[in-house]
Amino acid sequence: METFSDTLYSKYRNPPITNMLDAKGLKRIMKEINEHRATKDRCYKLAFEESNPQVFYAIVSGLDGVFTDGEYIMKIKLPDNYPFGAPVICFETPNGKFVPGSNICLNITHFHSETWSPLITLEKLINSLISLLGDKDVTHGIGFINTSNGDKKELAKASKEYNKKHFSNIMSMNMIRGRGYLRCAHIS
Repeated sequence: METFSDTLYSKYRNPPITNMLDAKGLKRIMKEINEHRATKDRCYKLAFEESNPQVFYAIVSGLDGVFTDGEYIMKIKLPDNYPFGAPVICFETPNGKFVPGSNICLNITHFHSETWSPLITLEKLINSLISLLGDKDVTHGIGFINTSNGDKKELAKASKEYNKKHFSNIMSMNMIRGRGYLRCAHIS
């Protein structure tokens, strides 16, 4: 039986020269997908665009604090030279911390490619962004907004309906599932 990574590799093993990962990048993504499947301690699911394996979505849920009941779509665009180049990251769902659809400026994104390390995986990237959601000390920068905790709670309650209305295509993608999902703890 063909595995997901076999299908991905066979579909993209001879990609066009432009806007596609090279063989090393594709191999790295397949490795990360397989690791994602083998680990159960996740508060997110992954999906990717079938037409472009460089675009991933993390659907984050199960957060605590003001983000309880929220469901947030994070878009990750991997560069052609991944894992040696830094990704472009944005949250698509309003959450009160990041401007929806706006690229986020962090030392792990394309804004600061000089600090990027190929040792950073999709999992580390996503977990870093999730932890920033609850970090009260990080309040400004490109792609950040400041809202009250009350606003964040309201946005969390409205997020699932927002995603259904604006991102049904993402929500209906095949998810790369791990073995199970646990709640992320202590996001305030």
